[in-house]
Amino acid sequence: MGGRLTGARWAVAVGVLVCIPLVSWSIWWIALGWLPQGDEGIIAMKVHDVFSANPPLLGMRSTSDISAPGVWAHHPGPMEFYLLAIPYAVSGWHPAGLLIGCLLLAILVVALTIWQAWTAAGTRGVWLAGVSILGAEVIVGPPIVLPWNPWPPVLATAALMVLSWRVLRGRLSALPWLAVIASYVLQSNLALIPMVAPLLLLLSGVGLVRWREERGALWPLPGTGGPARHTVWWKRPGVRATALTLLCWAPPILEIGLISPNNPSQVGKLVVHSLASPVAMVGAVVLLAAIGCASWKLGQRRSIPNVVAVRWISGALWVGVVAAFIAGGAGRSVYLLLAVGGLCFAIAAWVYPRLPERAMPPAVTCATGAAVIVLALLLPYAERQSVPYVRTETDTANAKSAVSQSLAALRSHGVRGAAVVVRADGFYSVVSYQTAVAAALYAEGYRPYYDSAWPNREDDSFRRVKHAPRSAVTLTLTDGDPVTVGFHPSG
Repeated sequence: MGGRLTGARWAVAVGVLVCIPLVSWSIWWIALGWLPQGDEGIIAMKVHDVFSANPPLLGMRSTSDISAPGVWAHHPGPMEFYLLAIPYAVSGWHPAGLLIGCLLLAILVVALTIWQAWTAAGTRGVWLAGVSILGAEVIVGPPIVLPWNPWPPVLATAALMVLSWRVLRGRLSALPWLAVIASYVLQSNLALIPMVAPLLLLLSGVGLVRWREERGALWPLPGTGGPARHTVWWKRPGVRATALTLLCWAPPILEIGLISPNNPSQVGKLVVHSLASPVAMVGAVVLLAAIGCASWKLGQRRSIPNVVAVRWISGALWVGVVAAFIAGGAGRSVYLLLAVGGLCFAIAAWVYPRLPERAMPPAVTCATGAAVIVLALLLPYAERQSVPYVRTETDTANAKSAVSQSLAALRSHGVRGAAVVVRADGFYSVVSYQTAVAAALYAEGYRPYYDSAWPNREDDSFRRVKHAPRSAVTLTLTDGDPVTVGFHPSG
């Protein structure tokens, strides 16, 4: 091997290195006694609902009413809940099961990114993917392995860029993977839609042009040519990608007919609000025209070099970032954090030709691994000093107290596996401790009910207090340090 790691061993070594922080931080959160509360408490219950008679159809609630008053849109889909369901169930609904599930998903995304980058460009591709992933880990830090819905797309956007790179170059074997990762990213948060829309529209346009060039017909008409004509239909990448897309989006599709007003109608109102000004409308038309021209230009090329493909998809992402700023204003810049894995890729892409074509020597690889381990161990404590982990140090203690008091009160009164109404008195009890208690009770076999300020019907509307049976007992949480819990018998 000439004193160097070569071939697939180099890709594996990089994959292991960038997974070290993920594993370390997951252990750190478990050791701290993390438990779901606030939005994460809702996520825990929705993950639990996957195996119930009321499986989730919607993503998490959004803050759309802030930017567009009167519009109550959920994030596009519940894919994360279904992917976390098995680890959470296997753990016996223990909070650590959610963290382990998040860790497994993150490792799978990293493995896919490294593998596809290696397939695309060998060692240089691995360098690009490794830098993107490690950059995202350093920027976001330990929260990257938590189940809150903004965090899963951080690493997934890097995978999206690598898969887009391969598909743009005509490697259709990556198309099914792209369908899954794109669905995963888009369903996580509405803010990601304008960021990745130009990239996905570009790929779609290129695909349509190539279909016409190869088959002499407009998609989806089969035409007479194309490399897939000799392949069994169910083995074709396009067929598999379509099937996987329908599978990923089945719950949101079902929601359209089951819940009113449905989420697409609310998202549509949000889009109309974002494009209400003449400047935004003209900008959208110009953007679509530019994407159409670029699609025509790229679709007619017989081959696209790696460096050209990498820069095109990076440029498309930057266009999406600009579109996101126009749609949401500079105040929404914090949402760039959701796509930081893809943005790190787009930044590194401009020095792609200068990235090494050879792997590092084993000694350098080991030293780099040691540095990554030190980073993984020290970053949580460095961030803890610079930006206090309020939820870790204060809210977690109060949430644990609320949970333990609630379970003790129910058990002391001989209440087990019954319906329990959880009421909240005070700001923190409403936004944080109420769902922590509800999630913990659900995990212990109780049937929790609590009220929400969300005005429209949701997929968990069955959990609102008005649906609680008359036999339900009531727990009342009151803000304090620690929070106090009052028990009220049924009736």
